[in-house]
Amino acid sequence: QGLAGLLSPSEREKRATIRAFEQRQHEYEQANRNNPVWGFTHWGAESPLTYSQRMYQFVYEMLAMGNTTLFLDVYPLHVFYAERGLEALRECLGSRKNINGTGQHPVLWPVGQETLEFGTEHDEILQAFESIEAGNIAESVEHLAWHEQKNILQPAMYNDSGLKWLLRSNHASYVTNIPSGAAEAIELTLASQCRRIDDGRTIGFGNNPVADLSDIGQRMPFVLRAAAQFDEFLKGSNRHQMAQAIEDIAAGLGVR
Repeated sequence: QGLAGLLSPSEREKRATIRAFEQRQHEYEQANRNNPVWGFTHWGAESPLTYSQRMYQFVYEMLAMGNTTLFLDVYPLHVFYAERGLEALRECLGSRKNINGTGQHPVLWPVGQETLEFGTEHDEILQAFESIEAGNIAESVEHLAWHEQKNILQPAMYNDSGLKWLLRSNHASYVTNIPSGAAEAIELTLASQCRRIDDGRTIGFGNNPVADLSDIGQRMPFVLRAAAQFDEFLKGSNRHQMAQAIEDIAAGLGVR
């Protein structure tokens, strides 16, 4: 069955998954139509949401779409490697793109082929799993981070002009505090919650008011700092704390 077998454990589950995805896609398109903000894809004159609510909804939907696309790209690669090994991955990686669009095993791909082609054989993928095979976990994380940010998230969401404008505006507002309390910090917390924790587990993007998260050259140092901090915690006394946070997220517990 190859890679395709990993995507469809049973016909019933496959159809249920497709129906659920189609419903989420419909909800996303509906939300996207409710975002008449300058620079966005859709304009609208009537909406039950306020201007700020529409902006937050747009960012939420873009993040959800980008991260769902990322998961659908990366997770099957990990499963295939775990079950088949590096040599099989090396042999089959180039043919992964061929399973998209087939009637027997349709691939869920929310971003759409016109924005990002499914299954492209990027160098960073094989480099990451070769590093895992060699026991260089930190190096593998860096390769995967580059793949995720450059090859998936950049075309899937960060190239969107509306999201770029909102990310820059939010960050400038947060750093300058103009208007007061109107923006949120761009930061990553290595825990099962969204709010910052002042114990080293929260990594901030920085305090430069003109910084741009959508620029991969500025974003990657932030991403790699977070990855390095996570690796440091896993090697130290915080390992159990990290493992518990991941288990809480997987179980839908403790997320605040």
